[in-house]
Amino acid sequence: MAPTLALSLNGSAPAALVGKAVPLVFILGGIGIAFIAYGFAVLTRRYNHAGSAYALVGATLGPRAGFFSGFALLGYYILSTVCTVPASALFTQAFLESIGVPHVPWLLLGVIAAVGAAWLTTRDTRMATRTLLVLEGIGVALIAFLIVVVFAKLGGGTAPSNQSLDLNVFTLPAGTEFSAVAAATVFACLSWAGFESIATLGEETANPRRNIPRALIGIIALSLPVFVIVMVAETNGFGTGDAGVAAFAKSSTPLGDLAESYVGLWAARALLFVAMAGAFASLLASCTAASRMLFAFSRDGFGPSVLSRLSRSGAPAVAAISTLVVAVVISSVMAFSGTTATDSYFYYATLGVLCLLVAYGMVGIAAAAHLVRRRVTSWLAAIPAALGTVFAGYVFYVQSTGQSSPYNLFPYFAGAWCILGLVVVLLRPSLAVRIGAELARAELDSAEAGRDAPAPDISGAADVPDVTQESTSPDRTRARSDAQGTDD
Repeated sequence: MAPTLALSLNGSAPAALVGKAVPLVFILGGIGIAFIAYGFAVLTRRYNHAGSAYALVGATLGPRAGFFSGFALLGYYILSTVCTVPASALFTQAFLESIGVPHVPWLLLGVIAAVGAAWLTTRDTRMATRTLLVLEGIGVALIAFLIVVVFAKLGGGTAPSNQSLDLNVFTLPAGTEFSAVAAATVFACLSWAGFESIATLGEETANPRRNIPRALIGIIALSLPVFVIVMVAETNGFGTGDAGVAAFAKSSTPLGDLAESYVGLWAARALLFVAMAGAFASLLASCTAASRMLFAFSRDGFGPSVLSRLSRSGAPAVAAISTLVVAVVISSVMAFSGTTATDSYFYYATLGVLCLLVAYGMVGIAAAAHLVRRRVTSWLAAIPAALGTVFAGYVFYVQSTGQSSPYNLFPYFAGAWCILGLVVVLLRPSLAVRIGAELARAELDSAEAGRDAPAPDISGAADVPDVTQESTSPDRTRARSDAQGTDD
């Protein structure tokens, strides 16, 4: 999820739509995402597959629905890789300028980030991800320090521009329509987008029926209060008056700007550095998830078979590099057309989230259907999953009505991508047969690995025994040939 990137960037766009009510947007978005996470948790208690929504929906509603959902999710992961290239460049550029390095074109910095991600994704990335996790932890700690300083100065009357603490940030400014709130919620969803990529590691995780759902629910429970508190601090830090809201909306690095005004230049530099690392971590994570989705599709017969090849380290290297090449090409077109790194990020992030909402909606339907079919589960348990689908559908609908250009066009582009997936599977019935056979085999393997133990409910039933699944999945292929085994 790269919370440092989300907290450093995703508040400014909602401020332009709802003014000082940015924290309210994040509360509503977090609640909607929690319903969606519930649906994922329900299904990952039973199914584990590198294809995430592709397999979760396919095993529940059928292979055609699964392919449609997976194709929508693949669109998000590819577009997420695209948008994190300019995001990495944006924070790198800002950090370099803060230490006196002359202006460097954002495209060059984005290409360097993409090359670094390509190098890491073709190797054993555990050391790299641990390093990035440490940097992300430092980033969150620095953000926490800044938030404490902001609240202290707001409460003590020593804020830079005499701002004061305003708790009315949870109410809409007069004249603000609720449709604007729903449209702004897209950017809140963007802050959580990526949490569901946990499900793509179902074939590579020890005891996935326990650990994957725990991670899905846990990350929402942990991040929701953090995001809201930080957005309260950011909104009040800039000021809740018209001038403050306008400054917040126009800022490309809000936390960096607040750090410089409330603490000093050294704090701004430190935050920009960890935000740069967080953006790169997000690029690496997006590329990793996209490569596993492409791996799952090509393994099941859709797409070039070369995408299902694994490197010596067990990673789908060809799929990862292909994704990054697409991201660099699109970023090049945007840069040469004069689009800024900030606009490039928000354009493709919005497109990606709209594709993601389609996949989220399908997962909610699948989870609700799965729970209704189980006689041991009350139909009431299906309501949260269904609410996740309603939330995703409403946000998608609102984004397609009354938005300014080019955002008003994005739902049509996202819809065209999803419809393309539907057309593919309808025109190729043999593909659906192969997908169904693969999903049935994966479900059988999972059942045999669990020794036919029933999948426990997310409400706290006993967990299945710890198992290691044998399958042609990323990293697991390497594990089978390792005499000592690998704790992936």
